[in-house]
Amino acid sequence: MQQDGNLCLKTIAGDVFIWCMTTDPNVLIKGTVCAMQEDGNLNVSPREKWVWSAFNKASQLTSGSYLELTDEGTIKIIAPNGTVKWQNI
Repeated sequence: MQQDGNLCLKTIAGDVFIWCMTTDPNVLIKGTVCAMQEDGNLNVSPREKWVWSAFNKASQLTSGSYLELTDEGTIKIIAPNGTVKWQNI
């Protein structure tokens, strides 16, 4: 999490962005947190109102899903059965 509230993935050296949740500064709110919810959604929010979510429909959610970051820099949400439900690339 950056100080401006953007969830970003950078190279190990930190000099190249691989992925960010948004490029719109109007969406960013300082003090946001990122959490993997029990319903399988990755959510960025400053308290009650989310500013970014991996999924927008309840039908996309799979309880028990987990987050994986690969060596190649891909962020994945994987269902308990191994199905990739979402990825950043």
